[in-house]
Amino acid sequence: MTRKNITLEPPFRFIASSDATRTFVNELTPINNVNLANIWPENTGCRYVIVCEFNEEILAFIILWDHDTHFEIELVEANRAVQTDIKGGAALMLLTEDLSRRLNYDHIVLYSVQNRISYYQNHGYELTDETVEDSLYGTLTKMIKHL
Repeated sequence: MTRKNITLEPPFRFIASSDATRTFVNELTPINNVNLANIWPENTGCRYVIVCEFNEEILAFIILWDHDTHFEIELVEANRAVQTDIKGGAALMLLTEDLSRRLNYDHIVLYSVQNRISYYQNHGYELTDETVEDSLYGTLTKMIKHL
C-alpha cells in the first residue's frame, strides 16, 4: 500500500523530527512512556502521526493506521503540560472523520481502554464483541464509528 497524499491545514500538521525535544505529558505517560521523540519516526508508510498545535505548543497527537479501507486510531493523547481551553484530542478525532470522508472510508476503528469506552460512545463509536489483551493497557475493546 502506498502512502496517501494528505493535505493538512493549521492547527493540524504532521509531526516533525524537530518536535522530538518538545515536552509532552499525558496521563498515560507513566504506563506507555510515549513521548514525541519516540513517535515521530512512526510517521511513515501506512501510519500517520498528526499533531494539533496552538501558539507553537503541541496540544495533542494522533496516530492513524491506514488500512486502505478505513483508519484505525492507534493512539490519541492530549498534552497535559499545556494549559488551554482547546481540546486538541477531540479536534484530531474530528479531523480523522474528515480525512476518512475525503478518502471515501465509511468507518473508523479504535481499541479503547475500559475507562474511555463511555467517552467514545458519546462521540458515536459503537462497541463490538471483540476484545484484545494488551501488555500495557490490559483489556482493549474494539469500537467502530460508521460515517
